Amino acid sequence: MRVNQWQLSCLIVLMLAFGTETHGVALAQDVTALNRALDARWQTQNVPAVEGQIAFTHAGKLEFGVLFGYQPNDDYANVFPFTFDVMYHMDEFWRVGLRGSILMAHTDTKLKRFLEDHQPTLDASLLYEGQLGDILAVASYQPAYGKWTAGTSGLGAFDWGLMAGLGAVIVDAPNKEKMKREKKAHFEGLLGLQAHVFFTTWVALSLEASIRLYQGTDRFMAPCFLGLGISFYAPVAQPREDN
Repeated sequence: MRVNQWQLSCLIVLMLAFGTETHGVALAQDVTALNRALDARWQTQNVPAVEGQIAFTHAGKLEFGVLFGYQPNDDYANVFPFTFDVMYHMDEFWRVGLRGSILMAHTDTKLKRFLEDHQPTLDASLLYEGQLGDILAVASYQPAYGKWTAGTSGLGAFDWGLMAGLGAVIVDAPNKEKMKREKKAHFEGLLGLQAHVFFTTWVALSLEASIRLYQGTDRFMAPCFLGLGISFYAPVAQPREDN
């Protein structure tokens, strides 16, 4: 049987089309199998990490927090505050409570040591105002909430928000005549940002950056605070069902 040029061309096209279709079916089967395998391991549509529900509720809980930090902007002392919080979470966003700080842990800065070493007639302790501690009424608003996973097993949550407070700071300061030091109290304000990283329903890592504002003996003071700590949560009221 003789095959002309057109018949040969059609035969080649049919063979190529059949081969392509067979390869396409096999490739589609392979892709489908791969998708099923990936879905089995990585499918998260039904995992709480991507649902809108809050996994670590705040509402109706007491928070006991301890923070240790550093004040980087004091001229004469490197201050290392210890801060203690007792807060009540009215709902998932708002909390109110009390804060107290111990501000006496410090080391001298290079400036203070230089003045003491090179100015023997100068009492450097009469140049600066030492902070002893403070107590404030604090409120915070935490509008941001998210979830995180460690690999394919761990599940946690985080939040962050704004905080503000009013209270008093106790200082050990030179008097106006610069003759002696005496303890005083100043009205104080607080502004800051605080975040929590939750590991369980009752414990979280705390991070804070804040600034305290008060009028000192002879100048306006604005010590900054960078802190890291831990918070413990205890339920005292049943959260609402829609949380």
